[in-house]
This record gives sequence, structure tokens and C-alpha cells, in this order.
Amino acid sequence: MIAAPELWNRLAAEGLAHGEMPKPAERPTPWPVRVMLGAAGWAGSLFLLGFAGAVFSNILNHPGPAFSLGIGSCAFAYLLFRSFPHNDFAQQAGLAVSLAGQALLVVAVGQTLGEHRLGPAFLVLAAIAAGLALLLPNYLHRVLSALAANALLFLAAGTIGAPALATAVTAAGACALLLREESLLAAPDFWEPLAYGFLIALLPMDASIFVGPGFWRWLYDSSSPPVLLWLGPVVSGLAILCVALWLRRRLDTEADGSAGLLGIAGVAVIALCGCMAPGISASLLVTTLGFASGRRTAIGLGLFAFVAYLGNFYYQLQVTLLVKSIVLSGTGVALLILWYFVHRGGRRPA
Repeated sequence: MIAAPELWNRLAAEGLAHGEMPKPAERPTPWPVRVMLGAAGWAGSLFLLGFAGAVFSNILNHPGPAFSLGIGSCAFAYLLFRSFPHNDFAQQAGLAVSLAGQALLVVAVGQTLGEHRLGPAFLVLAAIAAGLALLLPNYLHRVLSALAANALLFLAAGTIGAPALATAVTAAGACALLLREESLLAAPDFWEPLAYGFLIALLPMDASIFVGPGFWRWLYDSSSPPVLLWLGPVVSGLAILCVALWLRRRLDTEADGSAGLLGIAGVAVIALCGCMAPGISASLLVTTLGFASGRRTAIGLGLFAFVAYLGNFYYQLQVTLLVKSIVLSGTGVALLILWYFVHRGGRRPA
């Protein structure tokens, strides 16, 4: 067997390799050890934070000290992430410290703005979460921070009766992050967790009306406008159309104009179905984005959400079984008819 340095020298002599021989890749830590270190990091951090909270309990009653301690906790988490990038204990400890610091920031912002200014409070917290998602170099932390930023933006938009605005921002952000292959390949540890945070946030946004229109009445004293019941799924349906058109250009297919019209009709059927069964449009958008970007995790997440939303819709009590059956069977028939025409139009003469 030829040794690695000798093989590299022979390849370099033949002009097939250049520069120094690359170092062998480090073997990853076995997952049981990583789980144990992660649990130890969380336990140690929570005990430390609990001790600090008991000693400095008065801090929670004053927004200034709470804000300072929250910023300090996030800064300490940043140092842990930067100083020990391959240490599982330090990474999990930094995550726990950062989450505790964000909880202190929530207390400080809530005490400063008060209950009567929920919209500005949610916007400030969304901006803080977005900044932490960009600054703190940890994969899981970026996913959670991006998810929190979108959720807070959704609540802020809900205070003015327009949560679909946040749905549009989240859908556009997910499309922009996952369809930019150059950025994902250049810095996957930065862009990929942000994309997954947007995708996960998109699913409950489109299905927030599971609990009924009264969900928004705790945010503002007004009757929920009817637009809340259908605009979010329509936004997700339009995003699916944009992704489908992007895929069509990407694949450079030779489909004729009728096939494009059938595709638009299919997206319209999906959007209409989403108006009656919330969550379908968002789950199909996540599945489409996962297919377009080649990420099986996103595809599995979208398919799982699709099945969950159908099951939830079937067991909702505010809609009769007859109406549910008509909606589901009508949607299925319409999609089968569209599939038939697309399949027939895709055949080419011999």
C-alpha cells in the first residue's frame, strides 16, 4: 500500500495535484458523547443562571439592569461560540446563556414599553432576535433566532390586523435564502440555518387560524377582519407560483404556454384549498422549496406538516363533515384533472 505523502508526491509530479497535501479530516465526535456534553452544558448553565437569578432577583423589577444583564449574557455567549467552535459543552452552554439573556431582554422591553404598546415591543424584540441570528455563530442558535424574529414580526403585524404582511415577508425570505445556491454553497453555516428558521416559522403562520378568529382579540380590541381567514394562504400560494416559475427557468424545459397556464391553475387550486384548510399552502411551499434547493429535510418537514394540517382540518368542529368532504374531494378531483392535462401535454410524438 502506498503511503499518502508518497502518493501525493507522485500525483504532483504528474501535474495532477498542486500545493501541499491537505490534512486528513478530523473524525467527528460520536453522537452519544455529544449528547452527554450538551446535556452537561445545559445543566451547568441553567444552575449558574438560577443562582444568579436568585442572588440578583431585584434586577427583574428594573428594565435598565435587566437589559444590561441580557446584553452581557448574549455577549458572553458570543465569546463562547467564537472561542470554542468545536467544543460541544461550550456550544450548548453558550446557547443556554444566550436564551436566558434574551429572556431578560424580553422582560426589559416589556417593562419599558408596557402592555399598551405591544406592536412596538414585538418589533423591537424581532429586531433583537434578527441581530442575534446574524451575529452569534451557532447553527442551532441561528435557527431559533430566525424563527423567533419571524414569529415576533407576525405578532407585531397582528396588532394592526394584518398578519399576512409578516407571512409575505417570511415567504419571500425563505424563497430568497433557499434559491440562492451560490450563497448557500459559499457559507452554508450562515445561510442554511437562517433559511430553516424562516421555513419553520412559515408553517404556524399560515395555520394560525386553527384557533379561530378570536386568536387576535388578545392583541387589539377589535373584531377580526375577514381578510385574516384567506390572505395568508393566498400569499403562500403566490410564493409557490414564483418558485415554480423559477424551477421552470432553471430546468430550461420546452413546455408550451398551455402547460404554463395549467401550472398557474394548479397553484390557484392549492391557494383556494388553503383558504378552506389553513396550512396546506405553507406546507406545500416548504416542500417545493426543499425540492428546488435539494434539501430532503425541508421536503420531509413540508410533507409532515401537510399531513398534520389535513388531519387537523378534518377534526375541526366549526366545519361540518359534509363541507370538509366536499372541499377535500373537490380539491382532489381538480388536481387529478390538472395532472391529466399536464401529463398529456408533456407527451411528445415519436
